[in-house]
Amino acid sequence: MIAPEELQNAIKMMLALDPEGRAQALNGFLSGHDKHMGVQFSRVETDRIEGYCDITEKHLQVFGLVHGGVYASLSETFCSTGGAVSVMSTGRNVVGRSNSTKFLKAARASQRLQISATSSEPVSDKILLWKCQIHDGEGLVFAVSEVQLNVLDSNHVVGGEALEFKT
Repeated sequence: MIAPEELQNAIKMMLALDPEGRAQALNGFLSGHDKHMGVQFSRVETDRIEGYCDITEKHLQVFGLVHGGVYASLSETFCSTGGAVSVMSTGRNVVGRSNSTKFLKAARASQRLQISATSSEPVSDKILLWKCQIHDGEGLVFAVSEVQLNVLDSNHVVGGEALEFKT
């Protein structure tokens, strides 16, 4: 667990970076599911986040197409990360509330999926709305999502524990 003062210093340093520097910093913290998926951030602003995922066999369902859960998962990752960055200077954090992903086109292995998520008007002071588009960078859109995020005060209990960054 990161001590609160260390976390606040790390947040201040990350927010002082340019959008590409923020992306590099966040890439250094990837773990668990996001790391397994191969998520990479390339630009991180407080209202927009961009990156990509190179599709491999591990992303496919039985017919050789990208599994729909991959699209939903990428949307969740990018919207949640964007939402967290947008509120972290206030000492708050976010968790997913809902994820509505529409699958538009099929992708296959060896494709690079570009992901861009942008914030929309907040639903309330406790609920953010982010929209995500997964595309090929050339205009072909594979999926679109809307993700609602609950904004939580610091040390809010989630799953029986305070929501804190783990090391």
